[in-house]
Amino acid sequence: MQQDEAASALVTTGSRELVMPHITASRSDGMAIGQLSALTGVNIETIRYYEKIKLLPPPPRAANGWRIYGPTERRILAFVRRSRELGFSLDEVRDLLRLGGPERRHAARCAR
Repeated sequence: MQQDEAASALVTTGSRELVMPHITASRSDGMAIGQLSALTGVNIETIRYYEKIKLLPPPPRAANGWRIYGPTERRILAFVRRSRELGFSLDEVRDLLRLGGPERRHAARCAR
């Protein structure tokens, strides 16, 4: 039984017990494009466009081909959205990201 416990979680609902597999690491660490869109307020098609023009790095993909986004992509997208709200063009946003956008924040802190 210990081996089964490592592979799945036991959930009880009233008198019934259900065995549910753990969420895989790739899904638990990231979010789908719809979730990213909802969290940042950026349209799904706009996210794909930003990837196409290389403003947003291409995310890794799950086994089923879905894009999986993490906290770095979320910060970059939030930065791009806020920059656009402030009136910056996409080229200007790209330049700002090259100067040290959100994805480099952690690296800059470690360099101190």
